[in-house]
Amino acid sequence: MSERENISRLDSSSDDATEKERRGELSAEERYYMASQWQRMWQKFRRHKLAMIGGVVLIILYLSAIFADFVAPYPKEVRFEKYGYHPPTPPRLIDEEGNFIGPFVYGTTKERDMNTLEAIYTVDTSTIYPIHF
Repeated sequence: MSERENISRLDSSSDDATEKERRGELSAEERYYMASQWQRMWQKFRRHKLAMIGGVVLIILYLSAIFADFVAPYPKEVRFEKYGYHPPTPPRLIDEEGNFIGPFVYGTTKERDMNTLEAIYTVDTSTIYPIHF
């Protein structure tokens, strides 16, 4: 076969493939080899479950960063200087007696150890602060 015949055969086979693609008659193998790099990357990404979960988490984080002013409970200028060294308070759903109340936090009391002058925060289970969304 001459070089000219090889080139014309390749051109006609690529024309056949694009014509089949327009009509939707490509097999799975032909679609795989006809796909662009982005399409092949997206196919592999969709099959990887952990990557999909990570993508969803990443989208949620980006959206929360974009809408941070709307999501935040307080404006950015508000500071609670009195509670600057207060440890985080874990949110709870069930009280000490085992009753479901909904999301809430217990109150805390601050005491000072007179020997070390360390601030000691104790949980006050008698005071319940509900969390509102």
